[in-house]
Amino acid sequence: MNPFVIQKKSKYSFSEIGRVVLFLLTKTDQSIKMSRYKRYFLYVFVVSYACWVITGAITPIIILYYSLDISIIIFEIALNIIAIVNMSVIGFLKSRYI
Repeated sequence: MNPFVIQKKSKYSFSEIGRVVLFLLTKTDQSIKMSRYKRYFLYVFVVSYACWVITGAITPIIILYYSLDISIIIFEIALNIIAIVNMSVIGFLKSRYI
């Protein structure tokens, strides 16, 4: 520890090399955390985007093939199912990466 720590009287402090080593260690730790968060947000973005693309694809089909009253009900059910799937996957990713 001698090159990293300096003792003056009864106090210890980091040497110049010790400060550099500490800086590099904390930056390395932060970059690992940031890469995990970036991966999490990328997955969340992909899942959310896929859910909304599916919603956009099924909306015209529901409206064209069903009467207005039934299509609104079916659309609301489909939208809620997609939202539940979206939030479930996001919750799973959150528990895994954060």
